[in-house]
Amino acid sequence: VIRIFNEAKSYIYVDENILKNGLAFLTGKQQGDGSFKEDGSLYDFVTLNKLSVTASVVLTLLENTQYLDQHKKVIDDAIGYIRNNVKQNNDMRATALSLYVLHLRKDPMVEELLGILETKALTSGDHKWWQHGQTPANIDVYVTGYILITMLELKKPVTPIIKWLVSKRNSNGGFASTFETEVGLRALSIYAAKYKEHGTTLDIDVYSQKRLVHTFTVGEKNKDINKKVELPKNTRELQFTATGSGKATFQISYQYNTLEPLSDTFHINSTISDTAAARKNLKACMQLVGEKLEQSNMAILEINLPTSDEFGVDCCDIKLPKQAKKMIRKSKQQLHVYFEGVRRDDSDCVEIPVSKEFDVDNLKPAVISMYDYYEKNLVDKYFYQVTP
Repeated sequence: VIRIFNEAKSYIYVDENILKNGLAFLTGKQQGDGSFKEDGSLYDFVTLNKLSVTASVVLTLLENTQYLDQHKKVIDDAIGYIRNNVKQNNDMRATALSLYVLHLRKDPMVEELLGILETKALTSGDHKWWQHGQTPANIDVYVTGYILITMLELKKPVTPIIKWLVSKRNSNGGFASTFETEVGLRALSIYAAKYKEHGTTLDIDVYSQKRLVHTFTVGEKNKDINKKVELPKNTRELQFTATGSGKATFQISYQYNTLEPLSDTFHINSTISDTAAARKNLKACMQLVGEKLEQSNMAILEINLPTSDEFGVDCCDIKLPKQAKKMIRKSKQQLHVYFEGVRRDDSDCVEIPVSKEFDVDNLKPAVISMYDYYEKNLVDKYFYQVTP
């Protein structure tokens, strides 16, 4: 938070006392070996280790340049801890962030760490990236992003990494979550600034079945503006050509539905007091059942109603279950219950009043889902039916 406030003060007013007090709080948490340890609960990444926390704090202290002299000993001790522990660390997130912090301090260990990371890089075709765990996850963008930023500032070859990072963006230009989007866009922005070219004049022609569909024109006056066109749903093949000079990113985004196996992280079920009644109560229960987790990240219970029923405007006035923090009525037929973190084997239920508003023939089942806010592939779904 202090990092973001420090960056924001170039654009908005930020009370300097907030920065001072925040930095004082952080430096007061330093331990005897120079490290920092998180005392509170972490709901985004529950496995955040001491090296990650230490590197994050040092990064904050380094970026608040007006207080560098005041915090010199704290920074030096923390850098010493990072140097002593980073090579035997197996957490890619901690290694990537430590690499960037050591680079900011112009530490000679950076080249050695880059050599180690090079042996852990994954490649596929002309793409290159780093993976945090055994399987791909959103955090890979964070890990690869910080390694990319360091390599950009050291003027290392980065084209395969850029291609992988761009391929992970969604149709709006961001990434899977806010956390990865901040780092991913920071890395891409640094790349764009370092390799900026003047005199850009590009025409990109897009063809479908040999017919010109659209021409994108990129020039000096509009090169920073996102340009998009929606293609017909029956488009199955595209060709494109670029003429002129300069650099631009051309992205094709498409969506389709697939049936994938659900994770075994959450378990949900529901009951309805009287499915045929005009007014009834929908009870949804959930619990964390994954063997590898003692507590989840922030999680959302999403309750959808069949087209015949609606939530009342006062549906969120009910008492929340013990692990829930808030409930939001997204629409007349969708409700979100936010859980700060779900603990293993703790079952919570929410009972919500529902009203039948329409008679609908051939009524289809509705779905209740529970998913991890940061890892949306960790999900369970429950389909239920009401009597028409």
